[in-house]
Amino acid sequence: MPALIAGVVVLLLTTLAWPISALTRRHYGIAYALTGRDARAHRWVRIAACACLLVFAGWVVLVLAMLSVLDLIPKVNGWIALLRILSPFVFLGGATAGLWNLWVVARGSRSKWAKLWAVLAAAALLTLLWAAVTFHLISFRTGF
Repeated sequence: MPALIAGVVVLLLTTLAWPISALTRRHYGIAYALTGRDARAHRWVRIAACACLLVFAGWVVLVLAMLSVLDLIPKVNGWIALLRILSPFVFLGGATAGLWNLWVVARGSRSKWAKLWAVLAAAALLTLLWAAVTFHLISFRTGF
C-alpha cells in the first residue's frame, strides 16, 4: 500500500508539473527545450500519468460510493462498464509510456534529475498497473 500511495503522489506531481511548467515558460517567455523523440516521450508520460490518475480515482470513488450507499450498486453499472473498458488501455498504455520515456531519457543527455524522475514515473506507472491487476480492475472476465 505505501508503494501505491507513493506512485499516486509521483503521478500527481507529474500531472501538476505539466500546466505549472507551461505557465512558467509562458510568463518568462522561454521556449519548450525538448524536441523530437524527447518531447514526444515527455508529453506521453504526462498524458499517461493524467489518464492513469483519472481512471484510478474513478475506481476509488466508485467503490467508496458503492460501499457507503448499497442501493447505489445497481445504478452504476454503466460506470463500472466504462471503467472496465478503459482500465486495460490506460494502465497498460501508461506503463508502456513510462518505460518508453525512461528508455528515451536514459539514452539521452538529460540531467540526472530528469533521469531520476523518469525512473520514478516509470515505477509509479508500473505500480498502478500492478495495483490494477491485483485489485482486479483489469479483468478479462465477463462478470463483475
